[in-house]
Amino acid sequence: MTRLRQRHPTEIPQLRDALRTASTQVDAGEGLLNDGVRLSYQAKRPVSMATYRLTREDLRKGIRHTPPEAGVAAAGMAAAGTGGVETFRSIPYDELPSDILRQLKNDGMRNGQVRTDVEAQAVYEQMVPAEAKGDLDAIRAITNDPDLHWGHIEPHSQGGSYTAENGVYQDGATNQQIGARTLTETEIADAEAMTGEIAESMSPGTTGDVGSILGDTAEVAAAGGVLGAGLGAAHRIAQAQGFRDAGREDLAQEAEKKIGADAVGGAVNASVRGISMTAVQAVVGANPLTAGIGLCGPEIVGLVKDHEMMSDSEKAEKVLNISGKCAVAAALVATGPVGWAGLGALSLWSAYKSGKQAVSTLNQVQGRA
Repeated sequence: MTRLRQRHPTEIPQLRDALRTASTQVDAGEGLLNDGVRLSYQAKRPVSMATYRLTREDLRKGIRHTPPEAGVAAAGMAAAGTGGVETFRSIPYDELPSDILRQLKNDGMRNGQVRTDVEAQAVYEQMVPAEAKGDLDAIRAITNDPDLHWGHIEPHSQGGSYTAENGVYQDGATNQQIGARTLTETEIADAEAMTGEIAESMSPGTTGDVGSILGDTAEVAAAGGVLGAGLGAAHRIAQAQGFRDAGREDLAQEAEKKIGADAVGGAVNASVRGISMTAVQAVVGANPLTAGIGLCGPEIVGLVKDHEMMSDSEKAEKVLNISGKCAVAAALVATGPVGWAGLGALSLWSAYKSGKQAVSTLNQVQGRA
């Protein structure tokens, strides 16, 4: 809110334009000054004196005004640092083609016996790794590969059953070497690790395990929150330093009082973007484009929520702005951690410059008063 004494009414439009110009220095109009810079004029001297009061009315406003590039950078770095996100796909047993169903019913069976559908489904669900269940070729690489044998944990000759609980997929040569003896825990673990490696190589980035997706989401959100808190605080520190270098120690001290709130706002902002990114990738597919779309989730949700209150031109402008952000985010995903670090550094430099520019602009306005 801008207040001006009666003696200077003509300065109101100029001051508003100056503040708007200063606030557009960061991310196409979403500048740091939008977080609550308020200007009041006092006529205690013949020449007007301008003083700032940087206030955050509530935490919700702080979260909303966290610079988007800070949240995007933090969430992106979190995803890159935690190893990425897997796509959730799992083909149900009832939708498997006949060749795979036939193999599941016959693997490891003797004397013409065949498993029931219930028994074959248990083999599929318990013995085929989750990473393979989203791709038919990956499933076949385990169930239909002639070089992989059904290995009985407890040998058939000693009463071992044909159920999923008593079997593992093994390399054929290893299975023949073991012969009619009980598998050791090490041999069981080696067999399961082998099928896991086959599944990963045949369907990278895919999992049929909901728990894995939730784990990815929680991991990215937590890491993003930590990084977001750091970037949020660093943004305020950079802005305060800009004020200080421009000769306004009072403004720098006021800005530094908001570091704690900015850290919380940055943590929430980055966590939300991290959750949005992992959710989009889990459902649609894990690639740079879907990651970019997910990172801009808050802006997309805001557009959907408010589109009825916008004119056609406003909607078109907003869609273009969001599309550009998604494209930039997707490009940064492709570059990896270096790109995210560069975005974080650039956003801090922009915060510093915005502080200096704001003081310079307002000093110019004072000079014309």
